[in-house]
Amino acid sequence: MNLNITDMKKYVILPAALIGLSFTDFQKNNFTGSWNVVDSYTIEQINLQNPALHEMVKKKIVEQKSRIIFSNEEIMIKQNDVVTDKSKVRDLKKITNDSIVFKFDDHIASFKLKNEKSGVITFDKAAVFVVEK
Repeated sequence: MNLNITDMKKYVILPAALIGLSFTDFQKNNFTGSWNVVDSYTIEQINLQNPALHEMVKKKIVEQKSRIIFSNEEIMIKQNDVVTDKSKVRDLKKITNDSIVFKFDDHIASFKLKNEKSGVITFDKAAVFVVEK
């Protein structure tokens, strides 16, 4: 069998592309799914001047069974098993292996994974949601 350089490139590039696509799908799957909101605050509250108020908000989030359901096409917010907001995801961009940025409605959000089971979603650089799978 006589292979030239062009034929050899086909045999190397195709498997490399398939492996790359599989890795990209694997990484996207780390972000997608249903995430329980375990804490929430605004950037201005980062120093949490009133810990009692913060604990009340955190307790309310847990009581309402707040969830953020994220896919490559849409983002939904559920409270008490009722969808309260549903929007199309646009301009999904991977910044690093553990961080993506996307748009929905008139908002910009970022999703940073701490590990495969927890992360932080920030909306409009103001509202922060700590989430866990």
